[in-house]
Amino acid sequence: MTAHRGNRAGSRMFFFRGLAMSVLAALASLLSAGCVERTYRVTSTPVGAEVWLDGDQVGATPVDGKFKHYGVREFVLRREGYQTVKRRAEFEAPWWDTFPVDFFAEFLWPFGARSHLDFDYTLDPRPAAAAADADALAERATTFRRSFEEDDRLYTGGRRRAEDGGDGADAAGE
Repeated sequence: MTAHRGNRAGSRMFFFRGLAMSVLAALASLLSAGCVERTYRVTSTPVGAEVWLDGDQVGATPVDGKFKHYGVREFVLRREGYQTVKRRAEFEAPWWDTFPVDFFAEFLWPFGARSHLDFDYTLDPRPAAAAADADALAERATTFRRSFEEDDRLYTGGRRRAEDGGDGADAAGE
């Protein structure tokens, strides 16, 4: 009779262990199933513009990407022969991805959720004169900088200023 009781206790323990493992597996699958995928797509007219998001290059249009956080971000689009576009973009959260509902969408909703944002920009052609003007402006800036360097040497008598890393000695090293 004791052997029979021991068998019964062993089968109960086996049953409860199996039940506990099943409940843990179900919980793990529920918790791992909930997932929010956040994506964006940037398109432009014309296509092929280089895209930077918050200072990081992400590719050429059309470009797709993923993000983790909502908020205000900055896009910069550049293409040869077109004016650069610099825009602030609002990555706005859908209702189900705001506190406190986001906890259920992120961890408990077994089917997952997806947030997708689209951004479309138009680049205006740069006038041919503007490209020539940019070169002329760069040349004028270089000339202007050099004139200040010469004026500075005349003013200090050829000595380097302390704030420029000099010790007051003249530029020739005397």
